[in-house]
Amino acid sequence: MKKCLFFINLILAVMVFADEGARYLIISTDALAPVIQPLAQWKHCSGMQCKVVKLSEIGGAD
Repeated sequence: MKKCLFFINLILAVMVFADEGARYLIISTDALAPVIQPLAQWKHCSGMQCKVVKLSEIGGAD
């Protein structure tokens, strides 16, 4: 059941960010988000809209 809810939240998060125009979505643990941020910045500088989303934001950190 937990996995099912996680994937539903994940799909909803992808749909929300797709509406905002992010073409590259990075889903990360809260601890790794600062480490992944340079990748997102590089993608953005390369012309691709990128978004980093923490698991705690989509409800998958349990």
